Amino acid sequence: MGLIRCELCWIPVGVAVASVVAWLLYRSSYVPDAARAWSFAAVLSGDFAINGFRNRDLQGKLYPAAAKDAADSKRRTHRTSRLIAKLRGHGLITRIKNSRLYRLTARGLKAMWPALRFRRIDFPAAYNAA
Repeated sequence: MGLIRCELCWIPVGVAVASVVAWLLYRSSYVPDAARAWSFAAVLSGDFAINGFRNRDLQGKLYPAAAKDAADSKRRTHRTSRLIAKLRGHGLITRIKNSRLYRLTARGLKAMWPALRFRRIDFPAAYNAA
């Protein structure tokens, strides 16, 4: 099977467009870079353990300062929606039936907690010791 080069990646020839769009939307949620660590920390915070979280709740954790204007508010809403879609695509969170709430899954806890721990605790300790 051959590959086609697009702007972001290599796409296998013969793959349906919908699966390519889904792959581009849900890719790379396990990389513990600085931005991902903040989003993992927001989802893992104990505030959402009982009732779950909405897009607006997650925005409050990710962006503590108020939006400057309507465009900034809209940008934050869309960015948070894409983050929720990525986390759902990887099975790290699930939607609560008949609501706009999301909850952390067992798989999400097993994947996000070690990534966050490595990023914030283990790596800096090992780096300082070396």
